[in-house]
Amino acid sequence: MRVGIIGLGMVGKEILLNLYYFSGVQEIVVYDLNTERVTAEINDFEDTRAIPLSPHHKKLILAKDYSELSDCSIVIINVSIKTKNMSDRIAILADNEALMKEIGPKVAKYSPNARVIITSNPVDAITYFFQKYSGMDPRHVIGSGTILDSARLSLFLAKHYKVSELAINAWVLGEHGKTSFIPWSLVRIAGMSLSEFEKASGISPINQKETLERVIARGLEIFNTRGYTDHGIGASVFRLFTAIAQDEKAVLPVTCPFTGQYGIKDVHMGALSIVGSEGIEKVLELPLEDSALKAYHESADFLKSAIETLGKR
Repeated sequence: MRVGIIGLGMVGKEILLNLYYFSGVQEIVVYDLNTERVTAEINDFEDTRAIPLSPHHKKLILAKDYSELSDCSIVIINVSIKTKNMSDRIAILADNEALMKEIGPKVAKYSPNARVIITSNPVDAITYFFQKYSGMDPRHVIGSGTILDSARLSLFLAKHYKVSELAINAWVLGEHGKTSFIPWSLVRIAGMSLSEFEKASGISPINQKETLERVIARGLEIFNTRGYTDHGIGASVFRLFTAIAQDEKAVLPVTCPFTGQYGIKDVHMGALSIVGSEGIEKVLELPLEDSALKAYHESADFLKSAIETLGKR
């Protein structure tokens, strides 16, 4: 398998590390404007070849232009403008949209059959713009969505209820940002609803409002302290990559196109979807309570407004 990475900042480097050590990919092609730094990164990775950290031999290739990304099975896009402090991911939409206008047609030209994974923020709107400018099959353009948000939710739930994160099924849906929401009625711990588990364990209920606030704030707190986030999003993308590469039919909360699900159309945002070799193979409609359905529509309206405002500039 040949995989392309566009953008080797901190997120791109974390993704490259996971692919290099933990996947069976044969070729990884990296494109970044800073070719000198990328050359050094590749050299640093290649220095580990004689040290058996991975059972799979990888060929790392520095792409000097987009044409060298030809015939990739999967392309992962991580490009973004530089920013020091961020209170809202939407603030960088205009600049990153311009990057998609350049990148989208190039990827479509040289790897038209690729499955494309988007991490660039704001990921929902950027996934929409990449698909628009590339003209690629919407099922093949997948944003990282709320995979990481959902992982953070599971972490907070696990700490409160004193169980392993792996015992929890819980998701954050909608925008990867301030309008995201948690469908609390669907949260399960060891197969039990929250109220059932609380009764069985004797643990008091978690503060739902505060938990959502913590999930939303977590990424920006890390970013504004460290200057970047990389481990969580890197793991999220590797999970998404694996679902596609191994045709898992995994159920993941990814950024996908809405075509009438939940009464919502013409927007991309996080929804539980079946993900396999064809990309987004099915967007699942969950039995949501009225409050969660209302939150979904509010998230969609927020994203549509941000995109429409950008179009009026």
